[in-house]
Amino acid sequence: MWMIPYRLAVKAGHRMEGNDRRILKDLARCVGEIAGLDVMRAREGGWGRINALKPGMPMIAVFPEGAYEEVLPWSALRCVGALARRLEWDLRSRIFQHEVIGDDRVVSAEVKVRKRVTGLGSNVISNVIDWGVRPLERTYGGPRGSYATGTVIEDITDIGRLRVPELGYDEAATKLEFEEVGDALGDILDVRIKGIDHIGFHIMYFYIHFRGYERTLYDFHDDPDFARALIGFLESGYASIIRQIIDLNLLSLNNDGTNHGSGGFGYTDELPKEGFDPMRVRARDVWATSESQELSPVSPEMTEEFVMGAERRLLEGFGLTAYGCCEAMEGKLRYITKLGNLRRISVSPFSDFARCAEEIGDGYVYSWKPNPSYISSPSFDGDDIRSYFTRVKAMTKGCVLEILSGDTHTCHGQAGRFTDWVRICREVFQGQ
Repeated sequence: MWMIPYRLAVKAGHRMEGNDRRILKDLARCVGEIAGLDVMRAREGGWGRINALKPGMPMIAVFPEGAYEEVLPWSALRCVGALARRLEWDLRSRIFQHEVIGDDRVVSAEVKVRKRVTGLGSNVISNVIDWGVRPLERTYGGPRGSYATGTVIEDITDIGRLRVPELGYDEAATKLEFEEVGDALGDILDVRIKGIDHIGFHIMYFYIHFRGYERTLYDFHDDPDFARALIGFLESGYASIIRQIIDLNLLSLNNDGTNHGSGGFGYTDELPKEGFDPMRVRARDVWATSESQELSPVSPEMTEEFVMGAERRLLEGFGLTAYGCCEAMEGKLRYITKLGNLRRISVSPFSDFARCAEEIGDGYVYSWKPNPSYISSPSFDGDDIRSYFTRVKAMTKGCVLEILSGDTHTCHGQAGRFTDWVRICREVFQGQ
């Protein structure tokens, strides 16, 4: 089954420590109460409306990211066990989202126990994949500072050193965690086993980590055969990973509160597709995403020539797709909109908002990422934020708009900034 509820599969013998259990149960009851509020059903409908390209008030979601280290640090957790602490942080973050941030994210009563996928390095398809060659990075300014990538693949023969990971499923370890989490929380929340539900293709992320950023840019001009060969390997590698995931029955539906790319959430009645078998999820039943933000300084024509074809081929078998991250979109949209089943386009802070609005119109979700500096700057200026939102509202009139605040790596310890940011955003965009 693609997602197994705890109540159908519980076994005895796996229990957390008593105090950890008490802490988690108290938090779980709070989360359950929040998840049961009528506003959560309204928000699910709101995201579904956005994904159906129906006009209305923009949906708003805030992702504190690095700022969580200030407002919800791991050092403040009370549980002792590693699994219990992970669950505690998850539950506390949901409560924080509702009580402090107050955006349109849906607080769910579901606890996901992820299938333990071996050989991948993660239980999502993102930018953590072991291709057999360790990237070379030099970091500056701490864990959230800048970093530079070096060259570890020198020439076209070096591509032979790369390998496609062989995936497996550790069912025993998955069931063990499932039983432990279910024993602690299954009487309050809906504990389920879930497989891979986030699929993002990041070809150029890996490319620059094998070549270094400067050499990547030179490759397209000086050594196009090499560039095509390395991109070809990554495309075929991703395709192999997807085939393995499907063959191992590790794919799960993501037409729910799963976040897609740099955009919003997956709520839609367009997925799964006709002929769906809940025992075996297909690629056409789910969302997938891609981006090539590393090519922001590269022309649209060259991006299309080298990368977009590979991205289209990877995405073409999926039910709905999203594109983009932090790259500027204007100029590239005529190629991006060739992507199959494209539904949402990320419009980063570095984009020309007005040009993007003209080209996106109401044909796709305009997934706007405001500049995070309005939250992360040393001072918080509500009037400046209001003016910024007002300008963008005028530019995006007629678009199907969602507003996603991310990359907020500090709020200077002032959690109320998120509250005020959301309040101002709602006030300005009311009636959009």
